[in-house]
Amino acid sequence: MTTKPLTAALIIAALAGPSPAHAANVTLQTVCRNYPCVYDQNGRGQVLGYALYGGNAIRQETSGPGVGQWFDIGYNKNGVGNTFLFYHNNSSCTDQAYIYYEGEMPQNAQYDGQSLWAAIGEIETFTWSAYQYYDYDKGTSVCQPYGECYDYVKQQSVPCTGTGAPAVKIETKTWTPPLSFSPPH
Repeated sequence: MTTKPLTAALIIAALAGPSPAHAANVTLQTVCRNYPCVYDQNGRGQVLGYALYGGNAIRQETSGPGVGQWFDIGYNKNGVGNTFLFYHNNSSCTDQAYIYYEGEMPQNAQYDGQSLWAAIGEIETFTWSAYQYYDYDKGTSVCQPYGECYDYVKQQSVPCTGTGAPAVKIETKTWTPPLSFSPPH
């Protein structure tokens, strides 16, 4: 069986193409029958997604808040890394988290070691005073108060703002390393 390389642009065109009905017919299972995908447990486990480039895979959500959408997930042979970066309006990171997002397709999903998160909802400007991320040295999530940003034009401190949407857990999932490619079936 000979397959043509599937670039990110082609798959996005297939997903978001001229006909919404056409995009609804493209599933991860369909893609993995024809193109290389990434699986856990050395190819014996569950699919992470279609292998794109440089340690990225795209995955379609089949339930929950992200149903029907495709997300980009970073990975390497050792698994999916804790790649989340959340922004909070309060300095203790206990309020609604936000993710920077400006409408990219596919959207980058963020992983906290147990769940995939994405910016779900209307894109808006949000104010933040702390950010939250996974600290590999400490082996835990860290909340880092930031204070204020600086406007070099006005030469004064201003509230920090970003463009994005609320961070929403789209799927609870773990992948068991090692991850591997599987050729089309």
